[in-house]
Amino acid sequence: MENHNLDELVLHTLDLLNWRLQRLEFLLHAPPTQDPQPTPVLPRIHKLEQSLLKLASQNDIVSNLLKLQSKHPDIFTPPPTTTLPPALPTAQKLATVLSAAPALQSTASQLRSLADTELPPTSSFAQWASLWPRIEDVAARQTEQNAEISELRRRSAVAVTRWHDVDVLAQMRCWVEWEGRVRRVEREIGRAERRRGDERG
Repeated sequence: MENHNLDELVLHTLDLLNWRLQRLEFLLHAPPTQDPQPTPVLPRIHKLEQSLLKLASQNDIVSNLLKLQSKHPDIFTPPPTTTLPPALPTAQKLATVLSAAPALQSTASQLRSLADTELPPTSSFAQWASLWPRIEDVAARQTEQNAEISELRRRSAVAVTRWHDVDVLAQMRCWVEWEGRVRRVEREIGRAERRRGDERG
């Protein structure tokens, strides 16, 4: 009876594997293969392996999964179920509760103080709500003023640059040119005086 149940379990497992493989072939756009009639266990296992290898050769995803499973056999194994820790003894539970009692008392007192705190009157909120359009107008006006100030700064920078280029640099060029002319005239005068001195001598 036990062997019969084991055979049924093996056949059922093979049927599930075959069904999953056919579903995988269908999802990957491969024509599923179906057995026309039940076959023995070993040929069915061999056929499943051949079908899986064929599917892996036709699809990179299946091939990569098989390679990953061969390198890390435990990757598709479900994690073991964690067992709950044993129950604490009553004395340890009591010690834990007593150690947290001051924090619970302080939290309870804070909650009571919050419950006793009166909310501000709603008239103040209504006043703030009535002032909100004026606040928006002031904010819009401030934005406009900031834009005007930025434009004035830009114009001032342009004016300073023009003054520097036109007045300061132009005047410096003029002084340099005049100084060059004066030096040339001085050299000409010096040459003329030397010629006159040579002629008199």
